[in-house]
Amino acid sequence: ISPRSGTARSSPRSSGSPTTRSTGSDNRAIELGPSLCIARRGGILEKNPFRLAVRRPLLSTRARRWAVGLPLRSERPPSVFVHIPKSAGMSVISGLKIEKLNTIHGAVQFFYPGHPVTFGHMSLLELKRSSLLTSDHFDEAFVFTFVRNPSTCAVSPFRYLLQTRSRLLDGVVAPGFIEEAATGRLNGEAVFEEFVRFLQHVADGVPRIGAYNRFGLSQANPQVRWTEGVRIDFVGSFEHFERDFRLVASRVIGEDCQPIHDNASRLLGHVSHRELLRAESRELIERIYQEDFEAFGYRQERGE
Repeated sequence: ISPRSGTARSSPRSSGSPTTRSTGSDNRAIELGPSLCIARRGGILEKNPFRLAVRRPLLSTRARRWAVGLPLRSERPPSVFVHIPKSAGMSVISGLKIEKLNTIHGAVQFFYPGHPVTFGHMSLLELKRSSLLTSDHFDEAFVFTFVRNPSTCAVSPFRYLLQTRSRLLDGVVAPGFIEEAATGRLNGEAVFEEFVRFLQHVADGVPRIGAYNRFGLSQANPQVRWTEGVRIDFVGSFEHFERDFRLVASRVIGEDCQPIHDNASRLLGHVSHRELLRAESRELIERIYQEDFEAFGYRQERGE
């Protein structure tokens, strides 16, 4: 359902597809991104800069879930939450008590059809293509997501990365800016200049999303990347969060409930979104996230 029109919307198919190479009945190597690969040999995750290896689990999924205290049965209908970054996802997960499996290790070891689940910021399309997850579950599950106005959505990860002092901003913003931002004393003009540098970096290209929660600045991809090639039954909006959350709650947990607001970026709270969304930044945002404006019905606003 489009957050603006209220009508059902089918997601476009992805034009790119990962390369799958069969290496035998028990060993498979599956390309999942520009420089990451999963070699499926079962249950323990091995990691190096170029390859992730998954070895066959020794225990059944039910036994592994029991061993770590995860429920074996669910009284709720199956559902999958597609967690698009910085679109109130943590509030959805907390409010609906959705199981989080946001790593390959978690998905392989503990995914059990029938439980309301999210695979974090991983690409559902890649997980299905890699056969780590069966399509049968998705055919039966209620699949939903929340989206956000691309303009404010572009500001939010910038604030969040500063708040967490993420090293992902090294070489993106000016040297020393992260430390200065942590003091909370920077003026709006200085923050705006670095926000534009951040957007220019994103416009130059970021890693595509894949079977990983984050790879570099992959979370800065357009929101449509998380919905490509996946049937989405309901698309809620950040701007109408309480209304849409209650609609989703009636499907996922079978009752009306109020959302829990979580994970807001608080750093540089004295610098408003309006101060950061000027003509120069809006032009970059419209270029980077044009697909989002069109797919989800958001209006493009010209800056001053």
